[in-house]
Amino acid sequence: MICDWYLPRIGGIEFQLRDLALQLMSEGHEVQIITSTPGESNTEGVLVHRLNTPRIPGLGLVWTPSAFKKIQSILTREQFDVVHCHTSVVTPLSYGGAYVSQKMGFPTVLTCHSILRNFTKVLGALDKPFKWSKWPVLFSAVSGVAAKDVKSLVNEHTVHILPNGIEHSEWKLPESCRSKKEVSIVTVLRLNQKKRAKALLRMIPEVLKALSPDTRVRFKIIGDGPQRSDLEKMVDRMSLRNVVELMGYQSKETIKKVFSDSDIFVLPTILESFSIAAYEARCAGLPIIAMQRSGVSEYIQCGREGILAGNDTEMANSIVQLIENHDLRSAIAKHNRETLPPVHWDDVIKKHMEIYNLALEKRGVTVPVKPSLLVA
Repeated sequence: MICDWYLPRIGGIEFQLRDLALQLMSEGHEVQIITSTPGESNTEGVLVHRLNTPRIPGLGLVWTPSAFKKIQSILTREQFDVVHCHTSVVTPLSYGGAYVSQKMGFPTVLTCHSILRNFTKVLGALDKPFKWSKWPVLFSAVSGVAAKDVKSLVNEHTVHILPNGIEHSEWKLPESCRSKKEVSIVTVLRLNQKKRAKALLRMIPEVLKALSPDTRVRFKIIGDGPQRSDLEKMVDRMSLRNVVELMGYQSKETIKKVFSDSDIFVLPTILESFSIAAYEARCAGLPIIAMQRSGVSEYIQCGREGILAGNDTEMANSIVQLIENHDLRSAIAKHNRETLPPVHWDDVIKKHMEIYNLALEKRGVTVPVKPSLLVA
């Protein structure tokens, strides 16, 4: 697998690639990662090729031809059966890796992990010199919402859905026995512009204004990122210290404990292709409030697993509704605890293997010489 981002950098795509690699390895496949993220060559039992090439300061993105020459060298040496490139909006290593691998004749899968929106114009312009929409690769995306943008660029290709994987049993948490005098609302997201944590903070005064004076609420924001300092200042400026807790980065075990002690999960992100955090919260039994234009809408039905909002005003109103309507909140929580969601690692790995086989067939290979996959 080839990807610009990998552990120890923290984020959804990094953890998802780690889990995908481990799941494939548990099925007997050989998996290696190629990335420009600095770190150890062995991460949690996964072999990682760390490209020591110049990166743009502050962004960590490769920009010199030497990175792609090194990818070519690794592919030549290792002779993988399948190369799986994981792209986001700006991921030059992943796109460049797909260019190199398909040009060398390797069966190649390209998976988009983001909603591209305006960046489709950039990719469309890059199609003229690189002809990437004509490459003999398998195009895919982690959700139907993300796939629409990819499809608009590669009309001649089928765009497959390769969803992120979740281990349901890890997130099946006991119902909390804590006091219900305070309603606890949690979110897990990277603190950057795209995830819209600032928008969530701006909703909170409106939520508080709409509630009865004796209703106590607590918002817990888990995550870190470049907007952390700005958010701290906003909380102080808006006098929300008694209501909002910025918890920073937290371990999986801590997030489970917070989920177990919470009543509602809210995600204000619009350009969200999937949201592993929201999916984990749904598995944990929390009602989900999310944007209806995001990929979350593909596994949350309004009124059953949560509420989908069309804009920030509707999201604030939905938060108020679930805070005040205990019966609705309890019914959704009961449904989420007792009903398995549609995405599970068993199904996700099966889908990946189907796509890998299609990539092999596209290159005229019917049986792998060895059970190895390159995951990046």
